[in-house]
Amino acid sequence: MNRHQRRALEAHNRRLNHVFSLMDIDPNKAVAEARKIQPPEKLPTGPMEDRTILAGLHKARVASSIATHDQAEESRSWLRANGFREGIREWRR
Repeated sequence: MNRHQRRALEAHNRRLNHVFSLMDIDPNKAVAEARKIQPPEKLPTGPMEDRTILAGLHKARVASSIATHDQAEESRSWLRANGFREGIREWRR
């Protein structure tokens, strides 16, 4: 990985950490920030409901190496309580 790629990855991880921290404080702000990180045209099925995006964020937090153990556990609890599975399946067109 070159220096430019490493800086881009570090910047992305900072933004993702910010979203992960917002999830516990204000889920609506977390969804709004996630929409900025991943524009709608890049989402697999186009515009999504906020609850679907929040579920995706919780799944990402469970799978992430940058989330804390407590954050991952909280996300697992949220996913179970809201009828979602923890795992992430590969999406195919």
